Amino acid sequence: MVYITSKNNLISATIEASIKSSTNDMPKKIDQIKEYYAAIDGSTDQINSIMPLLVKLFHPQLVIESNINTIPYEDFVGLIHKFARNGCVAELVDIHDNDDGSCTVIVNNHLPGENGDVTKQRVFFKDDMIVRITAEETYERKFGAMLDRVSGLSTDGLPTDIVDMYARMLNCFDGSDAAFETAEPIIDEIFDANLVVVHGDNSIMDMAGFKSFASAFSRNHNIAKLEKSERTENGLRIVVRNIVDGVDQGAVEQEGLVENGKIVYWAATPGEESGFDRLVNSVGMTDNIQRLRDYLSALDGSPSAFERFEPHIDRVLARDIVWEDGDGSTMGYDDIIALLRDQYIPNGCYPVLESVKVNDDGSSLTVRINNHLPGEDGDATEQILYYGDDDRIHRLISAPFFKTCERIASLPISGSTCIVFTTLTLARYRPGVCRPSFIHPWGRRHGMYWELSFQRSSRSTLM
Repeated sequence: MVYITSKNNLISATIEASIKSSTNDMPKKIDQIKEYYAAIDGSTDQINSIMPLLVKLFHPQLVIESNINTIPYEDFVGLIHKFARNGCVAELVDIHDNDDGSCTVIVNNHLPGENGDVTKQRVFFKDDMIVRITAEETYERKFGAMLDRVSGLSTDGLPTDIVDMYARMLNCFDGSDAAFETAEPIIDEIFDANLVVVHGDNSIMDMAGFKSFASAFSRNHNIAKLEKSERTENGLRIVVRNIVDGVDQGAVEQEGLVENGKIVYWAATPGEESGFDRLVNSVGMTDNIQRLRDYLSALDGSPSAFERFEPHIDRVLARDIVWEDGDGSTMGYDDIIALLRDQYIPNGCYPVLESVKVNDDGSSLTVRINNHLPGEDGDATEQILYYGDDDRIHRLISAPFFKTCERIASLPISGSTCIVFTTLTLARYRPGVCRPSFIHPWGRRHGMYWELSFQRSSRSTLM
């Protein structure tokens, strides 16, 4: 076990300041602590109950202080694995609110061959999670000695080839079609069935979720490059560079804990969380990106494109989609489809998806699409697509593309539809209908809705 042997007063002061800002009531926190200790009952599979509670209760910036030692979060997780795997029990004897944003716990830890070891600890919070634990002054040495004995508990050891096996697994993700199928047997061999992967705001991914993540990573031909790997006392640490949808996301350091020859816990190393979260969010959007590609690919400029395009519409666009120009003008689902069906497709227009970026929120994309209109060399615009829980686009923001739509709306309309232009607004009319189904955004923005007369016409355009 590696400890940081000097206390950082500046960090402690920062933590104390954040403790005072905590606003949640203490009874809820005390209930969480009781549930956590109740799970440490000495049962053979107690680690499976402990870990989901641990990642929700303890802050990633956790420090545990005893006489001269300070234990960070990652080492604490390692201690808990040793504690649980050896059938130890943590009995919560007492807990009470100190009325200052902290609470005090009295715990009796039962290690193998021992009759119990009672210590009194003070618990502090940040973001409604435990961020600091200190032993009461008279219990400091006893608390530190107990932690040392836990760190010395036996494990089945780390297989000498675990790092090599992980490297073999990672190297399977080379962008090939069969990447996941090749990697899956190695995944099953090196990861525990009760794997816990921590990401985001202490979200948890289990073994099934991790395999689904790996499959999605492979499906979009993404690439993982191992830059560094090393064994640690409790597992392994690696540095991986991921290329997702053609974008190099940079190198991210991650680490895992190994028990009984299997990786049981995985997370970004402290300070690397944002890069790891970006990877998880990007891969989580893989299927949405592929559906968007299929949607755009169907618009190939041919006269029959709408027949191939139509099945993709409701897979990508929500019925309540709002397309905004950022200045108050909007278009809805029906307006968008009518513009594509009646003018964009019949006039041989087609889009080219030039780039896709998953944004930091993990639920939106920034895309660059180059629309080719008749007689033009292309018109590349950037758009932000916001997805809902149904994996459909509910909001789209792009001011430049509204200008592209102005030119699309000026193209000839298919069939017997006539179009009427004014200097203030552009309205599309179908024969026999007196109300426009599409109002040009400029007119909508300025509130200028004119009553326009029209004539039936058999021509495709009214010049």
